[in-house]
Amino acid sequence: MSVRLLCLLVLLGTPAVSADHLGPHPDIRRTLESVSDMLELRKPDVSGVQPFNSVIRSINACQSLEAYQVMNATLSVYVRIFHSILRRTPSLLDLAPPPRRAHLEQNIIKLQHKTKQLRDHLQRRASRCAHDALDMLTAVKMDDMTVQKGALAQFLEVYRMAFLIGSHNLALPSEVPPPL
Repeated sequence: MSVRLLCLLVLLGTPAVSADHLGPHPDIRRTLESVSDMLELRKPDVSGVQPFNSVIRSINACQSLEAYQVMNATLSVYVRIFHSILRRTPSLLDLAPPPRRAHLEQNIIKLQHKTKQLRDHLQRRASRCAHDALDMLTAVKMDDMTVQKGALAQFLEVYRMAFLIGSHNLALPSEVPPPL
């Protein structure tokens, strides 16, 4: 688990409206506290309504979407390598002694098949994850005042998460891997 993802999970475990150490967002915290005071968002009947909890859980699950995509691409390269081994002449199959060549070919076919299955499974899972999160967002009752209050009470948590996700993708020059 990456350090940033661990930090994200720790931050999400803190109370949404009462966060005092927001780091780069003091203006947002002050603005939200003012809104919270005016609308009494700290009342139990409001703090219990958290319309974005399921979305946040879904985002946490989807955090590795980029990893899914990279792994999917990697598995696709393996499928093409296996295909090349099986279809090209000369190939690695030619290195096997004739009596063992058929067995080697069957093993390569099996590896190719298993790799395709895994790649397809990862692709379905990544697509389903994103689809589920979008479905949850379209189900939010935006005109319901109780939901609106709950959304405001939860805003700092969602904003923090978006900031962390954005900063995760903004690597420092020293963190960028050298080009291949």
